[in-house]
Amino acid sequence: MSFAEFEYGPDIPGETGLRLLGPVAGKRILVLGCRRTDAILSLARNDAKVIVVDHASRRVDMAREACEQADVRVEFHRTDLADLAFLRGDSIDATLSVSALAEVEDLNRVFRQVHRVLGANGALALSLPTRRSPASTPRAASPPAWPAGTPTPRRSPPGPTVSRPSTPTPSVASSPASPGPSSGSTSSSSPSRWPEAPAARTGPRPWRGCRPPSSSGPGKRAHNPVDRCDACGFDYYGFPRTEIGERLLALAVDHGERLTETPAVFLREHPVEGWSALEYGCHVRDVLLVQEARIQQAQREDSPAFVPMGRDERAVNDRYNDQAPDTVARALTEAAGALTTVLAPLDDAGWARTGTYFYPEPATRDVDWIARHTVHELHHHLTDVHRVLKAVFED
Repeated sequence: MSFAEFEYGPDIPGETGLRLLGPVAGKRILVLGCRRTDAILSLARNDAKVIVVDHASRRVDMAREACEQADVRVEFHRTDLADLAFLRGDSIDATLSVSALAEVEDLNRVFRQVHRVLGANGALALSLPTRRSPASTPRAASPPAWPAGTPTPRRSPPGPTVSRPSTPTPSVASSPASPGPSSGSTSSSSPSRWPEAPAARTGPRPWRGCRPPSSSGPGKRAHNPVDRCDACGFDYYGFPRTEIGERLLALAVDHGERLTETPAVFLREHPVEGWSALEYGCHVRDVLLVQEARIQQAQREDSPAFVPMGRDERAVNDRYNDQAPDTVARALTEAAGALTTVLAPLDDAGWARTGTYFYPEPATRDVDWIARHTVHELHHHLTDVHRVLKAVFED
């Protein structure tokens, strides 16, 4: 994928329209944060020398694994976003940050360091999530992210906007970086806390997790299983096969962050008909495990009939909503890594192996379709998680 096709966020024009960084070939580009693995991969594939900084070990490990799978060279540093002492002054051609600065308390320090390392006419392109008023219309395609340590979040999830402000806290901007004013810190003096949790139930807790989405109604799935999902807009063949692994890893990271950065009490809520955000996370984890087993079975056997996973039964029998979100997040990202490891060495013959797939109706599917369908499952259910959490925070 050309970096010109990169999108800075939902409802935001991509690089083609904004032209924030321009041609990247041969440039030394500093990426602050690993939240968008697709950006890192796109830059590296377009011959940029990419240097990535992120303080979160899990994100760095997942991004590094995605780069290894894609066979691109990227330099990673696990450190605070403002700890750029390893870079010489005027040594960077451009800096990119997508949503990562939402976690930073002292933006002035980050901007001073970026200003120091950027060369003459160096560009800084960044996007930040915004928290809108409850009356705002949320963007269904923008999954929420509420980093730890940020000021008290409102009950509607954030969504990015586009602007070109002169202050050092833009939503999306591109200009030579300069130090922010000394009073520009976004840290809050009052302790941050989440909205009041729902009142504790008395007596046995009724099970509400065995209601997966049906084929109609708001937020429900209705798609052509062959090549496109009308509900979420996913195009099965809208990307090359070589991107399947990196998309799986990037989506797994996004799911994991929803599970680890949102308090468990909200993950377990059922504000709308269907599963909770936690139950969707458990389902995605199991989808990855089941799909890995199916693909391996297709390599061993000729046209096997894949056993249905029993999604409804799993939700009840495994008590999805009682599981620990951190444990689910870790298992989910590990399952994505295991699946990409199975896919990586396949040759054309391996991708063409087939089996009988029973969802939504019995049909012969090849491994290529099964892998793409798995990417769709993660993409689609990320929008489901956003829909559920949006309803929780607006209730």
